Amino acid sequence: MILDFGLTKEYKAKLGLGKKEEIYYCIPYDIDAAGNYIKDAFVVVSTQRIFVLEKGELKESFLLSDLM
Repeated sequence: MILDFGLTKEYKAKLGLGKKEEIYYCIPYDIDAAGNYIKDAFVVVSTQRIFVLEKGELKESFLLSDLM
């Protein structure tokens, strides 16, 4: 199972990863919060955060420590 679909350099820059922060998972999704079909959207899990990217823009970011 592929769990790292990779991101372009431009998308990675939008995440603002810290020096020691690494991406563990990067998976595409195609249905937004309103139930609409979308393209170019990813959920990214790093060593410290979860990110939601839509159409090249950072939509949401959550600290993993806040979710536990």
